[in-house]
Amino acid sequence: MAQQWPSTLPQCFESQSFGETTVKRYIETELDVGPQKRRARFTRDLDELRGSMMMTQSQYLTFKSFYQNTLIGGVKSFYFDHPITGDQQEFTFQGAPQFSAVGPVNFRLSFTWRQI
Repeated sequence: MAQQWPSTLPQCFESQSFGETTVKRYIETELDVGPQKRRARFTRDLDELRGSMMMTQSQYLTFKSFYQNTLIGGVKSFYFDHPITGDQQEFTFQGAPQFSAVGPVNFRLSFTWRQI
């Protein structure tokens, strides 16, 4: 079951960092003879969201606990409001999130999420 994104963490992406890509919904198979064969991987379109969020040191610690303990290192999914539609949707992390320091007490979280 998906977890709710903590209310104490940022609720929006940094505006210049947001990007969205529709995930290819089919698999192509090379055949010995003739054209490639395609089959569907999903029954609906899925999107990947890329972006970053600014966090304080306290939010950094909250996120680390949420990611490592609640989401079991990114295994479980979570609910977050889509940045464009505002609809609550279910996401998972694609790869590990990355942190970089922005000053002595602020951090930038960079990530890719996949819509479920």
